[in-house]
Amino acid sequence: MKNYVEAVCNLANTFKSFSIKQISQGKNERADAVSKLASTSYDHLTKKVLVEVLRERSIDNQKVHRISAPPEWTKPFFDYLNHGVLPDDPQDARKVKVRAAHFTIRENQLYRRGYLSPWLRCILKTEGQAFLEEINSGDTTAHEGARALTCKILRLGVYYADIYNNAATLTKKCKECQAFAPSKINRP
Repeated sequence: MKNYVEAVCNLANTFKSFSIKQISQGKNERADAVSKLASTSYDHLTKKVLVEVLRERSIDNQKVHRISAPPEWTKPFFDYLNHGVLPDDPQDARKVKVRAAHFTIRENQLYRRGYLSPWLRCILKTEGQAFLEEINSGDTTAHEGARALTCKILRLGVYYADIYNNAATLTKKCKECQAFAPSKINRP
């Protein structure tokens, strides 16, 4: 959405005058009908709403952070996607082929498809460990546990191998995380 706002602001500068008006919900039948298109069928709509399906994005600006070399754990995926080179071991080659479907290369940087976000930038494990430690011990930490810590890292738009295992290890060592962890109650 940020890219669309920037595009609108850039276009607004080309006009002599530009204004945005808020329309009350009662007078907004067309927009309300369009918003319902995502979850329902077209049958209930009247002839007031015209539907156009866009095949391509309106904006294709992607901000990419460049690195000089691919992270060590991504090398097999990078080599396979870039050059079609697989590891010598047949089992490793099969694993790379299967898992490579979740990765893509853009401007010499490896990205992994995220569950809730479009693409996650692949980083080094050491850099990821630094992210984990900063988020767990930073000013805004809540010491919520490994799962919440992992989600925070993924929401930053980065990914690295063993992210959950590293978060679990970190929270087990953290005294505050253990103090706020749910206690196990033995029931008869």
